[in-house]
Amino acid sequence: MHTFGEFVEVTFLAMGIIAWKTNDLAGESLASFGRVYALVQMVWVAIIGYHVATGVAEGATAVGNLAISAILAVLFYVTSRK
Repeated sequence: MHTFGEFVEVTFLAMGIIAWKTNDLAGESLASFGRVYALVQMVWVAIIGYHVATGVAEGATAVGNLAISAILAVLFYVTSRK
């Protein structure tokens, strides 16, 4: 339940940040929104990486989620810099 709570916490935090900043960011430029989304993905990389490192989450699903989140973070950051 502790691990589940951490995932839910990160999800709600990410949803809150995106909901709070969407009007400001999307109205001005989508590049700013891309940077916020890259930050959210990095938070996911951190929490999933922590769970994999401590052995709480393991297997292909955890590693796949870690890889996908890392790739999305890099892609959103790189494309938002243009």
